Amino acid sequence: YLTGDGIPGGEDASLGIPDRERAAQYLSMAAEQGNIEAVLELARYYGELDGAGQGDPEQQFIWTERAAEAVARHIEKLILEGALRPHEYLLAERELAARLNAGNHGAAVAAASVIRSVRGFGHVKARNLAKARGDWDKAMDAFRAAPGVTLVLNTTPRPVPLPPGRVLLASVPLPDGMLPGDAAAWLAPGS
Repeated sequence: YLTGDGIPGGEDASLGIPDRERAAQYLSMAAEQGNIEAVLELARYYGELDGAGQGDPEQQFIWTERAAEAVARHIEKLILEGALRPHEYLLAERELAARLNAGNHGAAVAAASVIRSVRGFGHVKARNLAKARGDWDKAMDAFRAAPGVTLVLNTTPRPVPLPPGRVLLASVPLPDGMLPGDAAAWLAPGS
C-alpha cells in the first residue's frame, strides 16, 4: 500500500494504491508483532514528506527509538554469538546517537537496517556478515555526508579529536582540533 510495489506503474486507483494511511496501519500491526523491517519502515515513513509537504517528527522519533532498540537487541545477540566485534558497533552507535538530526535521519535508519541482513547459520551467516560490513560502511558514509548540524559531546575526562566539520559553537576553547573532556561542540558540514 505504501509504494505500490508489484503494481504496474506503482499505483492503481481502483485498489486505492498507494494508500499511506493504510500502509501505516498494516506496518504498525506488523511492528507490534516484532517485525523489525516494519519498525524501520515506519521510522522512514514518518520522516518522509506526505502529500501536504510534512512528516510527523513525533511519530518519527517514536519509531526510530523502537527501531534502535530492536537493532540493539539483534546486535547483542550477534555479539554473544561471536559474529560481531563489539567495539566497532559501540563506536558507531555513539556516533549515530550524537549526530542524528533531521537531515541524516534516513541514512541513520538505513545504517540501522543493515545489521538485520546478518542472518543464517555457518557459511551463510559468514557471507551475510561480510556483505553487511561493506553495506554498513556505505551507510555510515552516507550518514556522515548528510547535511545538518552535529553535536559532538565528550563525556570523558580526556580530549578527543573532533570529526570533520566547521565549528559553529563550542562550550570551551578547542585547542588543536581536539574537544576537551566534559565539553560539547556543534559542527556544520564542511571544513
